[in-house]
Amino acid sequence: EWFKRCFAGWKAGHGADQQIREASEADSFLEDFWSPCTGRLWEPDYAEGLRSILPDNEGKNLNVWNPGCGKGHETWSLAVVLRKRYPEGRVKVWANDSDLLAISLAPNMVFPENVPDLYTEYLNRGKNGMSFIQQIRDSIFFEFHDVLNPSPLPPLDLIVCRDVLSLLPPVDQKRLLDDFSDKMKPSGLLILGFNERPGDGWVSVGSEAVPAFRKE
Repeated sequence: EWFKRCFAGWKAGHGADQQIREASEADSFLEDFWSPCTGRLWEPDYAEGLRSILPDNEGKNLNVWNPGCGKGHETWSLAVVLRKRYPEGRVKVWANDSDLLAISLAPNMVFPENVPDLYTEYLNRGKNGMSFIQQIRDSIFFEFHDVLNPSPLPPLDLIVCRDVLSLLPPVDQKRLLDDFSDKMKPSGLLILGFNERPGDGWVSVGSEAVPAFRKE
């Protein structure tokens, strides 16, 4: 759906010469594909959109998987949202990426002081900038991992995997979605990228701002 919409606009603006020839043209074509706040801490509107669709959790443990976490901005944001939503819960986030450099730097990220207010109570000020408090740090396990390889995880309450499926061939997309289905609890929630949909076997339960799905 996204491709058809964007290609229609591309054709209208480029006439007969519709071929993408340079990296800058590819970047321009993809500009509005990526999910909100990609590569940075989530803004309050997106964070609240996700928090508002998270289910009540009667248990005290919450198991979360965040494959494709990149440099870690998404994972830190997610951990704070989960702490706000489940203040008494024991939250564990497994955060993976196949970029070795990015995942190696993620645990020690330092942020400037002008972060959104929703994070300030969970940050400590150091000589090099702001870093998250131990309570948030203890809830995250960063690990180098290719999402297409087996990953032993407990039954999951939440999977946040934004803008990863679309970068895979269709056969691997199906493999990954099947893996999500196998690992997820019956009441679990799958969060995908803004322009991603999982297809058959999933039911939309999210909002316009945050696409979310449950198993049928």
